Amino acid sequence: MAHVALFPHAGEGERRSSSALLQALSHQVLSGLPTVARRVDIDLQATAGEPRERGGGDEESAYEWEHVSSALRSLHAVTKQKAEDTSAHLAMMDAQVQQQLESLRVTVADGEDRESAASRCSSSSADETIQAVRFDVNDLMGELKDSESHFRDVAKLVAPSMHKLQSLEARAAYFEAALEVERRSQEAKTQAMRATSDALGAFAAFAVYVHTLPQEYTYIKQEAERRIAALTNDLKTYAVEKLQSALERIAWPVELTAEDLQSKEEELNEIAQSFSYLLTLQLSQQKIDSRQGFEDDGSNANLWSMDCLLDSILVRFRYHFERLESQTNRLAKPEWVFSHILSQVREHAPFLGRAISPELEKQKHVLDCSDAQVLLLRALISAAQRKFRAEIPSLVAQKALFCHTLDEVLLFEQAIDDEFGYSSWANTNRKVFPRCLDVFTEEMDIFIAWTSVDVAYAREVLANVIFENEEKAWEFDGGDGNATWEPDETETNIPRCVLHFTSLLDFMCRRFAFMASEEHRYLYLTQVHQLLLKDFLRECERRARTIDMHTTVSEHFVVANAAQYVAKVLSAWEQTSMFIELTNKVVQSEKSRSQVLKIHLEYSKSVLKNAAQAASIAVLAREEAAAVHHAIAGPGSLIGPAAAFSAAYSVGSKTVKNLLGRSEDVAVEETKPRENQLVEPALEEIEDDEALIFSRSIFERQIADFKSLHRRLLKSAAGAVLSMFHRDIKLYTQRQDPAAVLQKDVSPELRTSFTLLKCVFDSAKKVLVVGSQSHLSKDVASSVDELFFAAITRSSEGFHQQSAAHALTSMARDQFGFDMSVLTSIFESIDGKSKKYLRRISDLRNLFNLEGSKVRELRNVLDNQGGSSDMEQVSTVLEVCRVHTMTPEQVFNVCSQILDQD
Repeated sequence: MAHVALFPHAGEGERRSSSALLQALSHQVLSGLPTVARRVDIDLQATAGEPRERGGGDEESAYEWEHVSSALRSLHAVTKQKAEDTSAHLAMMDAQVQQQLESLRVTVADGEDRESAASRCSSSSADETIQAVRFDVNDLMGELKDSESHFRDVAKLVAPSMHKLQSLEARAAYFEAALEVERRSQEAKTQAMRATSDALGAFAAFAVYVHTLPQEYTYIKQEAERRIAALTNDLKTYAVEKLQSALERIAWPVELTAEDLQSKEEELNEIAQSFSYLLTLQLSQQKIDSRQGFEDDGSNANLWSMDCLLDSILVRFRYHFERLESQTNRLAKPEWVFSHILSQVREHAPFLGRAISPELEKQKHVLDCSDAQVLLLRALISAAQRKFRAEIPSLVAQKALFCHTLDEVLLFEQAIDDEFGYSSWANTNRKVFPRCLDVFTEEMDIFIAWTSVDVAYAREVLANVIFENEEKAWEFDGGDGNATWEPDETETNIPRCVLHFTSLLDFMCRRFAFMASEEHRYLYLTQVHQLLLKDFLRECERRARTIDMHTTVSEHFVVANAAQYVAKVLSAWEQTSMFIELTNKVVQSEKSRSQVLKIHLEYSKSVLKNAAQAASIAVLAREEAAAVHHAIAGPGSLIGPAAAFSAAYSVGSKTVKNLLGRSEDVAVEETKPRENQLVEPALEEIEDDEALIFSRSIFERQIADFKSLHRRLLKSAAGAVLSMFHRDIKLYTQRQDPAAVLQKDVSPELRTSFTLLKCVFDSAKKVLVVGSQSHLSKDVASSVDELFFAAITRSSEGFHQQSAAHALTSMARDQFGFDMSVLTSIFESIDGKSKKYLRRISDLRNLFNLEGSKVRELRNVLDNQGGSSDMEQVSTVLEVCRVHTMTPEQVFNVCSQILDQD
């Protein structure tokens, strides 16, 4: 028909064929719908009739539902297909009709009369055909409405059966899941009995399938998870049995030599495979648990494979060291435990390195440790910890055994660090890799016992070893007088007791190096090292007090050297990495500070508890306590309870007053102000205690105390010399006969002072180090310079009121110059720079050495000074005369007395 529309002059045959095509299409559309309706009726009749012939019951219902569902499915497919075909035919027919109408209009407008008449006939026939098609379409629409109504009735009829169909399908899926769980679990169990790698795959597949089950399958999931847990145990049991069987073939735990390892190559390979399988099984189980949301601590502290391997070794350990009847289980022999542990690790090292460590190395990315030797050592350490925890009460009660056990534990910790590198593991994760030493720091009472025995041991060493012979203890090998403290030089100026004491402190430092927490290390330092340093400081002070400065000044300097050396050692320690890290982590960390305060509080409570218990025992042992008991339970109790307690109170109050040392005649009003006065010092003492716990550095206070002692000792030596100079200079200025002094000799009044000064400086050169020598000479020189200058200037200022015996005669000036030259030489013998501290004496000597004319000229200049220009002239003149520290007035007085005597 498109051809006809495109060519309006087409012939009659072509138009006739177009009309026939339109009629054929309409007939096809109309004939399709009754077929659909008939098909639906047939299917429904067959569906509705068959179940009634079979009767009731479950089998009939199943049979009925099978046919109903089959009929519905076929009906749905046919209806859908027919609806699609009908829609396509209607669309095509409408398009063809529109094309035909357009073609006819064109033909009528452009044709000739004959053709116009013919076309009008054709048009009328086409209109009739179109009209007929419209009627057919209307009929078709009616049939479609009837079909729609029919389908609604069918849907209502089959709705209950559809609901039942869905329920049956859900039940079928549920039963299929149950059957699949059963099948997979049986397959995994069969593979588990073989203990091969296929078992892991089957188990993993089963676990993944269970994880994908819907949450509505509650019972199936519970049963599946129960079977997973059972399979896990089965897998572990079969794998452990296989590994144990392989170990029995080599008679484990017998030591294997290099020859045994070569001869049992096949057995070792089997052990390695069984070990690897069990290790892989545990790691896969951990992955499954983490995937299912179970908590994981992130560590592999207990490996099934290593537990199987170590079980026989731990049984042997318990047999030797945990049975009461064992001959090797002795409280006094902890070294046997540690020697056994070390021997076991050494003996099994070849086997572990050959068969076990390579398998662990394959899983090192998920394991805490891949060294089988370290894992064996860790297991034995845990066993030793269990033994020592049971023995702690007995050890604490016997201090000698407790101290001996601590020594052995520390030696063992050092041995395993040196031989097996255990420190690298323990420092990384102390919870997973413990130490035997942790048993002694877990409880505060045990830690207090540890620090107490260490302090007692150190004090015993100080008393019975270091200071057993006090004179020898403070001896030292004298040096050449030029001793300096350099790291590469021998300490020849340090007394033996100090060297031994610092060695003891260093030894005590090694005892806390293995502690788990910085807080315990810091507390150990405060409770052990600081107490020992306080004891040694008191010993140094006591030694200094017993020394006579005029006879044994060198011993005084020995004590000063000791104090300075201890301060130097402590300062050097604070620069080491161990103490720097400890200071940064504890002193400068608020969290660690709170932990230390908490531990310190527990420590103080324990100490006070022990002290209170001891005090109560001491109080109850007194006669007053017996009197109180007698007052309560004695004759007074027969009178009545009130009389008994009254008598007890009377006796008890007297007892308390006697214990507190309070006299009867002290008034309450007199005591109150005293209590108020003690409040502030008490608070200051608390603040000082807190500052003592947390200083900017660990030994800050101790270093300051020893440096202070060193300065006080040097000042004491200088003070003894200066007191002698005070006395002698006074006699020196009051000398009655200056001419009686022999030339080229020191004035008799100054000989004692000069002799003592030379003795002190000789001892200082022999004993003190260079820095201390300079410090001592500086203090003495500055003071002596002031003493001589003050004595001369005071004499010259009041020479008009003084007698002739006090005048600065020529002979007296010469004698002063000679005395000062001797004094200067004594100072220069200890320190070449001491001369700069005798500047006032040097100015006096320079004035005394001037000629009379120059002295007179200098006095005239000073007498005529006026403005600023005159002051400049005076300064220039004094500079020429080499007078730098004296004022013009002092120079004028001295010059006047010189000229008057001349």
